[in-house]
Amino acid sequence: LNRYLTSWNNWEDPSSGHFAYGVARSNIPEMQIWNGSSVFYRSGPWSGFRFSATPTLKRRSLVNINFVDTTEESYYQLFPRNRSLVIRTVVNQTVFALQRFIWDEVTQNWKLDLLIPRDDFCGYNQCGSFGFCTEKDNSSVCGCLRGFEPKSPQNRGAKNSTHQGCVQSSKSWMCREKNIDGFVKMSNMKVADTNTSWMNRSMTIEECKEKCWENCSCTAYAN
Repeated sequence: LNRYLTSWNNWEDPSSGHFAYGVARSNIPEMQIWNGSSVFYRSGPWSGFRFSATPTLKRRSLVNINFVDTTEESYYQLFPRNRSLVIRTVVNQTVFALQRFIWDEVTQNWKLDLLIPRDDFCGYNQCGSFGFCTEKDNSSVCGCLRGFEPKSPQNRGAKNSTHQGCVQSSKSWMCREKNIDGFVKMSNMKVADTNTSWMNRSMTIEECKEKCWENCSCTAYAN
């Protein structure tokens, strides 16, 4: 049984639209927004107090969040800290976002409390294979991982890189060579989509590194 929040088709037509929001059951469940069958946005895995790639609230949140993940089920709960608060959450197909509103008794209007994703967000797979996306000056910019360059020749050397992904810049891919190859630490990155990942909840990060090194098709490890 899967339950989703689904957008209206348009402002006059309340039949189901193309955008939906819900729990994606992969190796590490997360919240996702879909445009039809395509992933539009992913929250990143649950960190214990919030989804790792959702906006950090600058003030004390008006709600408590709970995420439950067991072998039987995964679900997401939201509780107002003040029981008198009235909260409404919608998927808005016009602005392509999930919006959370809180009723303001003083103005007698709905006040926007949360917008996911933000206007400057990096879209799902926006920078392609071996590319990464950063948010700078209210816009998203693509770059290539170290040792890679833009796949499209006309974009090589350009700061905004390419949306077509990146390729190795020096040598053809071979199995790892002990004294030449290694892993590069990437900080403040969203953990990759775990649909094609292998996971072991009891393994240490060093054990994970060793396991990845032994497998030439393993491109990265994380905890």
